[in-house]
Amino acid sequence: MKNELILQHRQQLSLNVMQKISLELLNRNQLELQEYLKEEASLNPFLEPARDEESVALPEEEEAFSGFDENWEIYSHSTSSHLPKDYSPDLWLEQLSGPRDWKEELLRDIRLSKISPQQEEILADIVEQLDDEGFLTDAKSLRKKHSLTEEFFEEILHLFFLLAPPGLGARTHGECFVLQLRARGLEDPLLEEIVTKHSEAVGKKDFDKALDDYELSPGEKKRFERILNSLSPRPVPDEETPVTALVPDLFIWRDEKGFRVEVSQKYQAYFTLNSQYVRMMQSPDMGQQDKKFLRKYYQNYMMIKTALERRRETLFKLGEMLIEKQSSFFEQGLDGLRPLSQAEAAEQMSVHPSTVSRAVKDKFVQTDFGLFPLGIFFKGVGGAVSSSSGEDVSRTVILKALKEMVDKEDKKQPLTDDEIAKKLDQMGYQVSRRAVNKYRGLIHIPPRKERRR
Repeated sequence: MKNELILQHRQQLSLNVMQKISLELLNRNQLELQEYLKEEASLNPFLEPARDEESVALPEEEEAFSGFDENWEIYSHSTSSHLPKDYSPDLWLEQLSGPRDWKEELLRDIRLSKISPQQEEILADIVEQLDDEGFLTDAKSLRKKHSLTEEFFEEILHLFFLLAPPGLGARTHGECFVLQLRARGLEDPLLEEIVTKHSEAVGKKDFDKALDDYELSPGEKKRFERILNSLSPRPVPDEETPVTALVPDLFIWRDEKGFRVEVSQKYQAYFTLNSQYVRMMQSPDMGQQDKKFLRKYYQNYMMIKTALERRRETLFKLGEMLIEKQSSFFEQGLDGLRPLSQAEAAEQMSVHPSTVSRAVKDKFVQTDFGLFPLGIFFKGVGGAVSSSSGEDVSRTVILKALKEMVDKEDKKQPLTDDEIAKKLDQMGYQVSRRAVNKYRGLIHIPPRKERRR
């Protein structure tokens, strides 16, 4: 047998811990970010929850409050509003807070990524192979279908993990837990060993059994239990639970100098730096092991702080881009809306298209015309439909036209989906009968038979 030394050059996308945390925080909206920071504060001694939370806490009766209803009368009766005065806010609330299809969002992110057609095809197949819990249960058939070596398949799967929510696509519960730990910057070999070897016990929240083989001090055991308790055994995003409150991440206002952008940083009121632990870390009386322990969590605190600043900068840049590219909307309201492609926005912002996707996801902007999801400004997010002139119009505008059409129809002879599609086509919107059926379902308009009186 002849021994040979072979040098191979291969490109592989890789993210460091700082980048992972930045993407994780950018992907979260205001409410999710507050929950994330509260959870991190329970794990990291340097993150201290704010003492006076009453002044920044959300209303107690959160289920009944949206931050939208109370201003609806102002929006709908304002002389500057371009919405119909009889237009119900229920339609908007359904669109803003209804469940989303996480598979569609993930496939969109894959399409926006700068990868080869072969990689895109394999990643799309991975999405389709995921079970209801979000696990990849049949990796062998995927490898066989695309004739992939085990090494190359692992590289593709690594790329998938970078694009997907933490844990999605894992083949085992242990791998799912490890991915969640790494996404939060908790790359601890001992923790990873525990969740891998005792994944069943961790999934059942049986922490005594999971930690029984390890000699941990009472303090370490308590800290590990808190971390393990924060892990989810079900990686699939919980899309069935709608958002109960709509809190803007972005504000775009008009003043005497024109339009200006503000990024909400309300989450900062929920935590502070615990200066007591900083002094402990700097004390000459503290042992090296204890200092090493504190230094690791201080670095994690600094990464979260940096990631929050990057999130703020990205959202601010997004707001400036919208003012420039969507000026007609901020001047006229919905009638001036002209959805952009995420690739076009990314080029304008000098970022990757997937960054735009994360910055827009589940977030809202407060404008002079009311509160809107950022997705309405983009094709394929809030939904865009081609017009007869070749332009793209927001799906929200189509839903509005459909609802008005049904409200004015003859209830003795209600319109069929085909007739609605033809009327929309006459208005300049190219919508198929099948799409009309789908849109009716989105805003809870019953079929023709059930509308007849």
